[in-house]
Amino acid sequence: MFMAKDATACCCFLGVWLLVAGPMFQGALELRAEQFDRESYNQIVSSLPARQRVSTWWWLCPPVLYWLNQRNTSRHRQKMFAAMTSEQREKLVRFVNKAIGWYMVSGGGALIACKETWDLVERYGLPMWSFFVIIVAMLAICMAYTAIRMVSTDRIVGPASVRPIRQPESSS
Repeated sequence: MFMAKDATACCCFLGVWLLVAGPMFQGALELRAEQFDRESYNQIVSSLPARQRVSTWWWLCPPVLYWLNQRNTSRHRQKMFAAMTSEQREKLVRFVNKAIGWYMVSGGGALIACKETWDLVERYGLPMWSFFVIIVAMLAICMAYTAIRMVSTDRIVGPASVRPIRQPESSS
């Protein structure tokens, strides 16, 4: 018999997955709206010498491999930032910070969703494998929702890449 506790458990399950889908969608919207010039960024990256590759032999000593990779990445990033204008650096850092923030919010929701999903699986005595299937399915639904909304927005409004960037109106 379906009781009030069952309804509460289902509401918690659905509500927490909305806390995954919502930030994922909002992050996609805000990152798309960010005035980040990918073309000039790609030109800068392609104009730089290729990043040094670390020998695969270093896999025998993972801490050294990690340190060498970090050092090479840091050097490459410094060269990239040196080739950018201050405005380009500011836009890149703002874009990356915004992306990380939204991924953290959505990731936090996903962790809580794992707990609520586990509670639901336990409540109904489902096998353990169903927990993993539900998690993967719900993540796929959240990502599909975001992708479908972004595509439908492009169909209605037009792709973000062809929309003109609004310039501030001059006060003359």
